[in-house]
Amino acid sequence: MKRRCKIKISRLLLLALIVFVILDWKSLYRTFILPATTDEIEVLDVYLFGEKIAIYLNDDAECILDDTTVKSDNKICVFDFKNKINKIYTIDKFERKKTHIINEEFSIVDEINPYESTIYLALYAEDKLDYKVVSRGDVHEKLVFESEDEDVVKVDEYGNIKAVGIGETNIKLKLRGIESSVKVIVTDLIIPMPDEPDVQKELLPCGIYSEKENDFLDEILKNRVEDAGYKTRAGAVAAARFLGLEFPYRIGYFSENGRLYAVDGEGRYYHEGLYAVDGEGRYYHEGLYLNKSRYENISSTMYGPGPWGCYIYSVPTEKEVANGLDCSGFITWILKQAGYDPGDIGAGISEGYEDMTDLGTRTRLPEALADGRVKVGDLLSGDGETDHAYYGGHIAMLVGMHDGYYYVAEEMWFGTGYFGAIIRTYSEDRFKYYFYWHIAMDDFYGSDGELTDYWK
Repeated sequence: MKRRCKIKISRLLLLALIVFVILDWKSLYRTFILPATTDEIEVLDVYLFGEKIAIYLNDDAECILDDTTVKSDNKICVFDFKNKINKIYTIDKFERKKTHIINEEFSIVDEINPYESTIYLALYAEDKLDYKVVSRGDVHEKLVFESEDEDVVKVDEYGNIKAVGIGETNIKLKLRGIESSVKVIVTDLIIPMPDEPDVQKELLPCGIYSEKENDFLDEILKNRVEDAGYKTRAGAVAAARFLGLEFPYRIGYFSENGRLYAVDGEGRYYHEGLYAVDGEGRYYHEGLYLNKSRYENISSTMYGPGPWGCYIYSVPTEKEVANGLDCSGFITWILKQAGYDPGDIGAGISEGYEDMTDLGTRTRLPEALADGRVKVGDLLSGDGETDHAYYGGHIAMLVGMHDGYYYVAEEMWFGTGYFGAIIRTYSEDRFKYYFYWHIAMDDFYGSDGELTDYWK
């Protein structure tokens, strides 16, 4: 009986062994059959190819990335683009599975978009290229910048450009096979943006600009406004900064012919409810009035036409004076360049009479400063009764705030110690003394645009 039992037990063990072999033959195969010299799969490289991720192996295998499995072709597994690979798995021909830690980031650059297609620079001026890289995944490489003509513009590895010669060229922006470019035009018709405004710039002479030069300056002015934002607060500020800082001359004060000074008879014209004379103290057009070619814009004259800087008769002063703008004419011109037309209204505080102080909410300037309501692009005025801002018959625009100083665009007249369309610097005490009223312009502008408190 005992002998039979032993035989029976042995048969059961044999049967269990057979079942084990059947169920785990792969393990046995690897253990006893697989040659000891067979190499395991290794990842040699991971490379971004077009919009694919290529995994380079030392032998053919199956690759698994997230929930995608592919077979290698010529020892390369290819997957659709993924921003980051933490790890992949491979299964070789012997069914051995292996984990490979990758920790690699990839990116595809779709576009390089410069913020400006054309940049206008004064000779020896400096600027920095602004751009946006549109990509899938994080881009860690730096763009390569290249000037096509280094005799005109030089550019460094950070995109800083310097105008070294008059002319035009292109700056190329390159990254991962994608390329874009920006045209840079260098001219001596404007001056580099100064750190501080120059209130003693030379007054504009008569007739020094050709039609082509006037057109080109208009082009630069329009570019400045559009970069800041047409029909925005910043666009108006950009126009003021252009004439007060980049334009090399002062536009002189001209006591206007028209409106309050209109006379009966020939030369008296009606404009938006008030008597107006175009181009004689006020200029109702976009652009600069520097050449006779602009006469075609002038709709009404009294003693003109005559470009800025050229002498014509001034009714209020009863003498010939170099043509220019009066104070409200300067502010109206600024607003016109940004796409706004406040109408032919002047400066001054008068009950029942619309003027430029009515374009926004009027508040005492010290109160507005204390409440933090003062913004670049707001208007400033006197009170009409004291000596502040010359008895209220003056209007100006705040175009800069920096380090406790306030920069004001205003057209000044004889006898003030200043003259012409300038940007004047005020300490806070002088600012609060000189300007009685702050005129908030949020509702007038509607949008701030690319507003900056200071130009440097």
